Amino acid sequence: DKSDEDEIKKKKNYKYYISINTDTKDKDISARKRSALVNIIHSLDSQICLKTRVYLYEKYKIKSLSIHDCFLINVSNYEKTLKVYNKHMYKVCF
Repeated sequence: DKSDEDEIKKKKNYKYYISINTDTKDKDISARKRSALVNIIHSLDSQICLKTRVYLYEKYKIKSLSIHDCFLINVSNYEKTLKVYNKHMYKVCF
């Protein structure tokens, strides 16, 4: 689908930045601090999934769907998807 290709091309060069702002008047600051790490991990996971999907389509023309860290793919593409996912996880996290 041409619109999927255009969307992937647009997202290809994005950079993601994480910013945490808290209101000092908020009485539940400790809850915000506890949730910050979880939110950062979720954000990194989203970035890894997006990079994986873009790479799979650009290199192998494999279309996939993802929800969080779960991929809907054809079973014949499992090995490629796992390899690409691990590659991007390493790039983002290390």
